[in-house]
Amino acid sequence: MGLEYRRETNFFEVDEVTRRNLTFFNPTSSFRAPALEVKAVR
Repeated sequence: MGLEYRRETNFFEVDEVTRRNLTFFNPTSSFRAPALEVKAVR
């Protein structure tokens, strides 16, 4: 038997050059996903 707990956060921050569409990337905005919590007993 084991226990597991973890909290994951994820974000993507765009720099000014990409935000202004000065690269080959498509213009995009910053993104912050809701936190994910995992709690398990095995």
